[in-house]
Amino acid sequence: MKSTLPIRSTIFWFAIGVMVFFTMAASSPQCARSDNSVNPVLETQAGGNPCVFACQEDFKAAKRALKDDYREAKALCEGDYDCLQEAAAIRDALNDEIVADKDACIAACSHDQGTSTGGQ
Repeated sequence: MKSTLPIRSTIFWFAIGVMVFFTMAASSPQCARSDNSVNPVLETQAGGNPCVFACQEDFKAAKRALKDDYREAKALCEGDYDCLQEAAAIRDALNDEIVADKDACIAACSHDQGTSTGGQ
């Protein structure tokens, strides 16, 4: 029988690292604001675009749901190594989808399809 202590320790520290990363990313400014518009997408995000805000709220809700689902999956595994590995793989795949969905949502917020003159 394999010991699950190293796996639990790894998962614990991984979870702590993820929480620290998202806490720092959400709470600290990434750069000083200036009067010049370097990137209109970033300006839109910093300006309080309701569309971007909705994307971010959906992302946070999906991350919370994923965290809860993963916690339940781990409990159902009852320490089985293979089960825990599969649960972690599923969590990672779903996390990648959540991040991709958020990025696509934010990109859609900054696009006004059909408003261009096509170079004319």
